[in-house]
Amino acid sequence: MVYKDSAGERPFLAQRRTWMAALVLLAVIGCLMWVILGSGGRDDAKPRPASKTAPPVNTRTSTARPPSDSTYDSACGLSGGTTTVPKIDSDVPNIEWPNVKNGWYLPLSDQYGPGKHAGSGAWSCYSRTPMGAVLAGYTISMQVEGLADDFTDAVKTGTMPGIGQNVLLAKGKQKISDSPVIPKGFVIDRYSNDEATVTFYLHTTQSAFTCSIEVAWDGGATGDWKLRLAANGQTPQGCITGPPSRYLPWGP
Repeated sequence: MVYKDSAGERPFLAQRRTWMAALVLLAVIGCLMWVILGSGGRDDAKPRPASKTAPPVNTRTSTARPPSDSTYDSACGLSGGTTTVPKIDSDVPNIEWPNVKNGWYLPLSDQYGPGKHAGSGAWSCYSRTPMGAVLAGYTISMQVEGLADDFTDAVKTGTMPGIGQNVLLAKGKQKISDSPVIPKGFVIDRYSNDEATVTFYLHTTQSAFTCSIEVAWDGGATGDWKLRLAANGQTPQGCITGPPSRYLPWGP
């Protein structure tokens, strides 16, 4: 027996299959529309191009002043040298070595100083450069050890004020040795615009030794390198017998 719906026009089971097929078709169409509209139609689903104006990653602004080959502080207008620390295997800048007294030599440079070296007092005015520190350290130490005729002027002009300066002034001028000290080389142990430590390799007729000298920049653009004395007034910050392990040949 075939069961018919109330209208009596077609079987009920056939009509039910038609509805189910229609519902399935509508579901498939709905899924397709959701996929199309849900992914392809959204802006955030697409890859975004990188901004042309975006700043680069891990950038830093340097405030360090690069070395200059012509401009540096000097109270007497010295110029033309370099602020680069000389390496052990580099060429030594051109230095004059006048014989100031009985075989004692002091360095002179138009670029590094001393810019003031007339008369019997202190030699002064060095460039604020590594070589300026080298020349200041050597010249001032030799002058306050007895080479300067005006000992008081040499100490007050060339050394940092403090206990060490007071002690050295109280000692008074010492008689220089009959065996001149001759520089054979140096090495800059550390350097900044404000202070430097220089090791000098020195010879006498009796021995060879190595001494460490400290200088500090006193003042701004019109300042100068000055010798930093020990508390007992001693000029070198320690000496040992023999040459340093490495050094740049330098001397008259």
